Amino acid sequence: MAMIKITETLGSTVNISGMHLAELTTDELGKPAAYGEIYHVRGSQDIKVNKDQESVANWGDGEKQEEAVSQGDSKVDLQAFALPLELRAWLAGMEVSEDGLVTQYGGVIDPPVVGTIFYKERLNKDVEAIGFTRGTYVVGDDEGKSSEEGKVDFSNHSMSGEFTQRRCDNIKERRRIIKKDDYATLDKFFIEVFSKPAPVTAQPKGWKPRPEIV
Repeated sequence: MAMIKITETLGSTVNISGMHLAELTTDELGKPAAYGEIYHVRGSQDIKVNKDQESVANWGDGEKQEEAVSQGDSKVDLQAFALPLELRAWLAGMEVSEDGLVTQYGGVIDPPVVGTIFYKERLNKDVEAIGFTRGTYVVGDDEGKSSEEGKVDFSNHSMSGEFTQRRCDNIKERRRIIKKDDYATLDKFFIEVFSKPAPVTAQPKGWKPRPEIV
């Protein structure tokens, strides 16, 4: 396989942002993937992606005859300054009443299957957009402590997801370099992952506002 040229301005990642989730509502062979409302997860502090890959080889006559890489699920770990209760309840498959009471029942839970998009920002405000198409999240444990008098302790929340390929098209992950202020390509990427254009909340930091909402 030949290497395909990707035009980009190289630079270090200076920020993580643009975390969005959407429920995968249709994923069947012969049908296009469909997603529900896109939800913005604000305040991302740290995102780690761990790809479960292993090199395998077929030996013969004392030497490698062929090689390949086997893939497992990709793991995404997120830490944010706060995750709203409605988001934590939804991802955990809990029941939420109309007046805001969250209830978890015993037995097997049924969390939503979601897709995820987030950005790795560069100093020049270009972004590397990363999207995973199908997975589930587990919200981290509840933690808390009393603060000493006159001292402020900031807490945070975490969640961990495992992602695999969609059934309808076998697509697991998409990535794209998007130049600063290029909303056409940003919309294209969201359509490629979520089958719908980017919401207003998806504007990367440091970009000019969309022309149609100025």
